[in-house]
Amino acid sequence: TVDFRERWLKDMPQSAYALTAMGWAIQNDSIDIRGGRASHETPSDALRAASYMKGEAHNLMQEAYRLAPDFIPASDGIIILSGETKRLWGWQLDAIIQNVMDITPNYGTLVRASFLSSRAWGGAGPEFNAGLCNRYADKIPEYPDMNKDICTVSLMAYQHQADENWNYVANVLDREDHEVLAYARALRARDRATTQDYQTIVNYMRDVSFDTPWFNQNLWMANAMADNSYFVSTDETRARATALNDRIRQEVEAQLEHDPFRLSLLMVMTGRNRALPYQAPETPGTRKNHALRIAVAQPFHASNWLNVGIAGRHAVNILEKTDSNIGFSNAIVLSDHSLLSISRYLSATLKEYYSFNEFTQTEHYESPPWPSEADVISEIGCRAARLIRLYNDAAERAPERRNEIDHFRIEAKLAATTAELQREEACKPIWDAPLDELRFDQVTVDRRNLLTITEEIPPWEK
Repeated sequence: TVDFRERWLKDMPQSAYALTAMGWAIQNDSIDIRGGRASHETPSDALRAASYMKGEAHNLMQEAYRLAPDFIPASDGIIILSGETKRLWGWQLDAIIQNVMDITPNYGTLVRASFLSSRAWGGAGPEFNAGLCNRYADKIPEYPDMNKDICTVSLMAYQHQADENWNYVANVLDREDHEVLAYARALRARDRATTQDYQTIVNYMRDVSFDTPWFNQNLWMANAMADNSYFVSTDETRARATALNDRIRQEVEAQLEHDPFRLSLLMVMTGRNRALPYQAPETPGTRKNHALRIAVAQPFHASNWLNVGIAGRHAVNILEKTDSNIGFSNAIVLSDHSLLSISRYLSATLKEYYSFNEFTQTEHYESPPWPSEADVISEIGCRAARLIRLYNDAAERAPERRNEIDHFRIEAKLAATTAELQREEACKPIWDAPLDELRFDQVTVDRRNLLTITEEIPPWEK
């Protein structure tokens, strides 16, 4: 999909469609790269990258809009991006919305414009949406019976503003029965959680799609339907939750075929998004592959690479630079060689080292085809020596961080392991090297290598 978009834009640089497709792709990638945490909890590199990408996406959308002002995806892209980039004045956005509603009036653009009401982006909240609906509710050809109140409540629901005007929302939902109110009605059902409300969510989930742009909001509804803390668990409710679970998985897997690095999809498959109440068992290869895809999609977050290291530990070829090692080392770099990241890599390396030593004492060991004991020392033992030195330095620089890790278990082995490895001639350069030469550099992963899943479990880890 990415290659196709790039070729399309290269071959047709004046195509509004190609420009818009690339603009939306960059915008979606910028959301993944940044993540959903507050700015002070987000890596500065991720914030800078996302900001730059949103600017690039905005440029592409504006050029597409100039070429085709009646192309709704281009104008909608400008509207969505302007809430964050602040590149256009309010009157300029009003002019774009007015132009769309004059040429191609549609409900979807009102939904996209409602994002400008977000207070997180400096918006005016529900009052902005009421203003949109006051001007345009009766101009939407696909919903000729939609009035201002129906329009306003539907937009408030998409922006989760119902709590600010709950009496008004409740009155409209009780009075009106319109299809655009389905999500607002489902939100109320989720919050009230009566038996009748459960049936409302069942009916809603029966008809909705898990495709973009409503992917995440419908997953929230899936959570509510499947979560026993909301509703009494019976054979019937569990059967419905299981059926919904299977449907979500099938739709997500189908989307991953075309968009294999989309973070929201991968979060579902790995269980980090709670949309699937019954998580299918993952093989080591699948777990590692999904972890790598998440890290590539959101590359500035050390925790993602740490998950790669942990997930890939069971697919280790000790004589190569493995996915597991890349995950741990990138986590160390992105965390500024933090004690937590170093300790995780050190723990995994020590386990690998002693597990292989035990394996060499079994009847299954023979060298070749397995690596010799000397190779194990040079590849795993000397890596452990490097990590021991980095660990001791990090613990000395920030001793208070030792309480955040299982330092008793780690440090119980360090003295004996250090003494053992200091006797190994192969590791002598590690012990003698200046500490700065032992620090890790970030490694880039080629995403093209992640499109197939392979399984490889070394015998000493079985």
